[in-house]
Amino acid sequence: MYDNSPFTDNPVDSVRNNQQWIGAVYYNIVEKTFNNKNYYTLIGYDENDARSTKKWIDVLTFDENNKPLFGGRYFNYPNDDIKPPQPAYRFCLEFKKDANAKLNYDPELDMITFAHLVSESGEDKEKYTLIPIGSFEGFKWVSGKWVHVPVIKEIDPRSNVNPQQEKPDYKVAPFAPKKGKG
Repeated sequence: MYDNSPFTDNPVDSVRNNQQWIGAVYYNIVEKTFNNKNYYTLIGYDENDARSTKKWIDVLTFDENNKPLFGGRYFNYPNDDIKPPQPAYRFCLEFKKDANAKLNYDPELDMITFAHLVSESGEDKEKYTLIPIGSFEGFKWVSGKWVHVPVIKEIDPRSNVNPQQEKPDYKVAPFAPKKGKG
């Protein structure tokens, strides 16, 4: 495997093989199936540079010769200045260095949850200004795609438990940023 991250201008632009892989330190793998095919969603961390950190979601599959393929049209979300523009073959959450934005699979919710980010300077396109504000959005696996859920009822960021209910779910709630320090 060769990490091709430093040599590409657009790491979300295509399906890649093990010679063109976008590297990360993977801390979770989520196995899903659709139409009797296995999909391995890789969730990883990348130090990136001195100003920002990246967290990645990439889907690993295998071709008919059992060769690994990274990425594909597995993400469904609206375009905005925070997320990679569609079509994106992998998902990247880039944020201010040491901002500690959560991105992980939550087995209780059966979805990938991640911190809702805003720019501390009002410049959404400047990823190194993005910080979490205490609310969450995510992706739910539906018919072979990770479908965006814009707002998840508040989750305790220190655990995978939703303190507002005994059995967590992924019901959509209206977005209301918290006032004060985020």
